[in-house]
Amino acid sequence: MQSYSHFTLSERECLADLIKAGRSLNQIAMILQRNKSSISRELRRNSTPDGHYRPLYATTNYLHARKKSVKKPRLDDARLKDFASVKLQEFWSPETIVARWKMENPQDKLSHSTIYSAIKNSNFTNISVKTHLRRRGKRQTKAEKVKCQTIKPVHTIHDRPPEIENRL
Repeated sequence: MQSYSHFTLSERECLADLIKAGRSLNQIAMILQRNKSSISRELRRNSTPDGHYRPLYATTNYLHARKKSVKKPRLDDARLKDFASVKLQEFWSPETIVARWKMENPQDKLSHSTIYSAIKNSNFTNISVKTHLRRRGKRQTKAEKVKCQTIKPVHTIHDRPPEIENRL
């Protein structure tokens, strides 16, 4: 299976020339070594309103759509970012911050992974994984997980006094 790649300006210019020459979608697809549906989709998405295909217009339209498709970071909200920043300075865990945020603002969404990503991408000033997170960026191994789950009693049976052995 061929990996997907976007149309380049030179491919768009070639596509426009082939359309002007009156070639079919199948012929164009074979020449450009693209799938017929990719050619059809490119023509449908990036043709001018009057129905003509112009490579420069198509490229501009493509770049505008790409720019618009980028997801806006959740922590762009100043109030949310300030809240998370203050709590991280107090060495709260991202899970605790999210729980408190949801209690105070039930209508707003927030995830601990959003905060971890923001810390990793240095979106907070003076806060880093090494200084403000409990495990300092290290992942927990299986042995450490098992160690945390074992029950460690305060007194064992070997610690009891010998007179208990004689009781009825």
